[in-house]
Amino acid sequence: MKITFFCFALLCTFASAAAQTDLAVYFEHQLPQARMRGLMANSFGANAVVLKRVSESAFWVGGAASIGSYGGLTTTQTYRHADGSGTLTDMHVGNNHVAFAAAGRLDLRAGGNMIPYVAAKTGYAHYWTNLRVDNPGDADNSRPLERAMLLEDGTFFGTLGAGVRWDVGSLFKKAPSRRYWLDLAADYTAGGRVRFMNASILPGTAGPPGTPTVVHRYHTGDVYAAPLSQLSLRVGFLLRVGGE
Repeated sequence: MKITFFCFALLCTFASAAAQTDLAVYFEHQLPQARMRGLMANSFGANAVVLKRVSESAFWVGGAASIGSYGGLTTTQTYRHADGSGTLTDMHVGNNHVAFAAAGRLDLRAGGNMIPYVAAKTGYAHYWTNLRVDNPGDADNSRPLERAMLLEDGTFFGTLGAGVRWDVGSLFKKAPSRRYWLDLAADYTAGGRVRFMNASILPGTAGPPGTPTVVHRYHTGDVYAAPLSQLSLRVGFLLRVGGE
């Protein structure tokens, strides 16, 4: 996860250096489309965007980062230690993804409390599936009995979307106008072929005959491959730094 913190630090540095910047944080719901549909569960996560206005135009450029999870699974099994003894504990299979992208936005209206816009992104998405075995004797679960990376892969992508933001400061007399916004957006993402697992689908039930599997002593799962194709729905809060 070092790359996640590094890219987040770059976004923060960009924001602090910008004279007029939009900082936005979203809750994001991703729905797989095309060949991904039926193979990958819906994803839930967070998305952060930092955009700087280009001169006095309606165009903004910057970066975006997102993180999410989908189709996880928790089971209770007996963990076997090296000496042959067993411990009954929870085992978690997590399917996760992160993405980092260059982003741009074009506002379709200059004034008013409701600003529609179109947006685009291009970047890289990374998917991975990991296994964690809880340690019953560790209260904060910082030292699990076992961790394993079952699968990881990634691909480049492009995104096109549209949205509208509403100046919520207009509801309050003493609040500065055009500073605090509620933002609603939807976009479509397409990318290259990526391999992934989905713990919410039983092995051998969704993939074609001969679908490869990952076999671990505590989990067996199918490995699917499809071009990245997702519809994303977002709701979030945007803070403008530097005034209008």
